[in-house]
Amino acid sequence: MVRSRCQSILLSANLTQRRPKGSAMKLSRSRLLLAVASAVVIVFATAGVALAAPVIKVGQGVPNAVHSSYPGLCTNCHNFAVWPAPTIAQGATATHLSRGTTCTQCHTVSTPPPVVVRVPVTYVKGASRYETAVKVSQTSYPSGASAVVLATGTNFPDALCAAPLATAFGGPILLVPSANSLDAKILAEMNRLHPTTVFVIGSSAAVSSGIEKQIKALSWAPTVTRLAGADRFSTSAIVADAVKAKLGTIDKVVIASGMTYPDALSVAPLAAQKGWPILLTKPTSLPSQTVSAVSRMGASSSLIVGSAASVSTGVAAQLPLPLRKGGANRYETCALVADYAKSLGMKYEYIGTTVGTNFPDALAAGPLFAQKNGILLLTAPGSVASQVSSRLSTNKATVTSFVVIGGAVQQTTINTMSTLLN
Repeated sequence: MVRSRCQSILLSANLTQRRPKGSAMKLSRSRLLLAVASAVVIVFATAGVALAAPVIKVGQGVPNAVHSSYPGLCTNCHNFAVWPAPTIAQGATATHLSRGTTCTQCHTVSTPPPVVVRVPVTYVKGASRYETAVKVSQTSYPSGASAVVLATGTNFPDALCAAPLATAFGGPILLVPSANSLDAKILAEMNRLHPTTVFVIGSSAAVSSGIEKQIKALSWAPTVTRLAGADRFSTSAIVADAVKAKLGTIDKVVIASGMTYPDALSVAPLAAQKGWPILLTKPTSLPSQTVSAVSRMGASSSLIVGSAASVSTGVAAQLPLPLRKGGANRYETCALVADYAKSLGMKYEYIGTTVGTNFPDALAAGPLFAQKNGILLLTAPGSVASQVSSRLSTNKATVTSFVVIGGAVQQTTINTMSTLLN
């Protein structure tokens, strides 16, 4: 139909030229050109080409870009010399210059400097929580470690207090499943690390006696010590004793709820880096085992992590010089702990994130960020809390490494955090 329309216009023009002079149907040369131009416009319009000039933005690829004041086709603007118009590459801008015979003469295409990602994202993750712990171990101790802490990956209470122990003895935390033996990847990591000391946290209900026997049977015969109490509060007290035995003087103890995990996970890197044992408590009463442990530590002060709903003011009153870092939610608490860690010399140069809605990845991450003297911020899988984003924006100038632990943080969330840092 388009072709026949063009033909009819041209035929009409030819017939008109043969009419007697003075005929009302005669077309002037200018009217003939206008008729041809109209036909061409009809062809392009019928083909689906936009008549309105597009706005070409930096970073936006626009194939067959068209523009002009009227009728809006690049070819019509340039005496039909070039069609289709040249492709404007991604990241380029087009500037309309003086009229020319080709599109390239009329357009100056310039490419701005590429966006430089100053702080790239590093992913430390495996196919499971156990493999992620192995990856964290490999990142922390690429040449082996003198000690390893084994804790269950199926429940959180026993391992909440493990980060200061692992750091004090110079090793990672490896998570193990509820099984009678280590799987091949965890066993391979044990062989690679070749530790002389292995701590097993929790009773045989948490880490089986079969795994304990398997570790003792390794060719270099590491010393295996199980640290376990009658409950989570007793276990944290026993682990605190082991930390004190290694480090000697303890100037501060950390008190966190043993009924949930986010607060203890938030403080784990700081506590591990400073050599502060983590002792667990009930929300409204301080267990006798914890009271005794606080006394044995001989600490002159204490750090309470979490709001009064997690650790009550009544519990706080029983502690030496208590300082509380607690917010309205787990992410604000984590951000407040990060502020405190920064004030004590820990740095945003090495910053990382992991989900605050589950415990395994953060459990393994504590010793890594203690070793790097870095900051670990918890996040929701699909969004970044305002308290976290503000810390990223405020400290972005000093960040050199951004590490994502585990695979539970959604890519959109990672992208948001990366954008804040860059």
